[in-house]
Amino acid sequence: MAGPLRQVTAMTNAQGPTVILGAGIIGLSTAYHLALALRGQNNPILVADPSSGICLGASGQCEGALGEFGFDEQVQPLGKLSYKLYSELAARAKAVSGHAFRSVGYSPLIVHTVFSHKYDPSNPRLPYPVAGPEELSKLPSWLRVQDSWKGGLINDGSTAARVDPPTFCHFLQDECEKLGVEFLTYAEAVRIDQQAGEEVSTLELRIGGSEIRQVACRNLIISAGSWSPALFSRLFPSVDINLRLAPKQHVQTWLRFSAEDATDGKSVETDAEACHQVWLSPLDENDDIHISSFTNGELYAAGALERVAGKTPPLPENVQPSPKELDELEERVRRYVYLDKRRMLNNGKAFMPAVPQGRPIMDRVPPEIFASRMNSSKEGHSLDVFLSFGHDLDGFTLGLGSGKVMAELLLAEESSIDMSPFKLPLKDQRQAGLNCTIL
Repeated sequence: MAGPLRQVTAMTNAQGPTVILGAGIIGLSTAYHLALALRGQNNPILVADPSSGICLGASGQCEGALGEFGFDEQVQPLGKLSYKLYSELAARAKAVSGHAFRSVGYSPLIVHTVFSHKYDPSNPRLPYPVAGPEELSKLPSWLRVQDSWKGGLINDGSTAARVDPPTFCHFLQDECEKLGVEFLTYAEAVRIDQQAGEEVSTLELRIGGSEIRQVACRNLIISAGSWSPALFSRLFPSVDINLRLAPKQHVQTWLRFSAEDATDGKSVETDAEACHQVWLSPLDENDDIHISSFTNGELYAAGALERVAGKTPPLPENVQPSPKELDELEERVRRYVYLDKRRMLNNGKAFMPAVPQGRPIMDRVPPEIFASRMNSSKEGHSLDVFLSFGHDLDGFTLGLGSGKVMAELLLAEESSIDMSPFKLPLKDQRQAGLNCTIL
């Protein structure tokens, strides 16, 4: 249940825009749901990102799998909410001829797995529970199936779906812009000026490395993924909240290529009605690959999850897999599908932010922290700050739900789910909020 913050009617244009730092799926979704709620009220919303475009990190590089299963008990309600919101968008699009959402390729996702010699649903290398055994003939035709394998069905597509992530992100941006949301790329948040007694704060953005733009800001949402802790520290250097990433972060290399027949290399059509995802990790304890299809005839292969030191990574456009990483992934993928370099469409490498608590942080920073910094009462502070990051591998899957509950939190509305698992885990609040530590 969201605590009371401020009534929507109290938000006026004079108070300045709500600024969202981070144009990944979490930032886009937050802007979208907030703009829907404030439609017609002339409350500006600005989304700023230092990258050259939207969703250039994990949001635009993932495989776009959606579902309401595979989460721990505390995250499950958010997973179900997010899947429901994606499904509702698809249903509305289906009912309207020419609806823009149709371009994102929303389709049921049938999730399979295979075992080397015997059916073993308890295999610890599987990310999801197995619903039951499956005949090998049910596996997609693009897979090089071995007679010794045993098949397993994880989901029949009834509670799993897939979209094309880059297309969906641009769809969501278009919807935001129709609602009046402004987007700024190449925009680095440099500093923020808070003055006691003032109605707004001033956020300074550096555009393209040189131009400075000052933005009046009443609500600030930091949803910058792996960059969120460093960004908070830069904007609030004297507020000692030690936001930390987990000691090890997930990083994954991926390939996208045209589907071909598993035996002779001739082009084949993927299922035009449903996407298929195959988890191959039970076949080899030294391998951790999954391959999935789009209905347009393309395949997506993701390699083993690396775990790297939890430090702030470079901007997404500066993160590229090395030739060695690509060669190794291609070699492993060829064990399971026919892969010709001439059919390669794209590749990449993405960081997925995790926090020590293992669940995303989606909360309002206690206003007492900023009141103490300015030696003013909490009623007199000129900025409300919210955090939404740490979704790890599930950022896209949880994207729409996360944006929905963040908009509810900012607008002091009753939350769609219990938000207590996602609160900022302050260990100490000495000196009215200073010297706090995140567990």
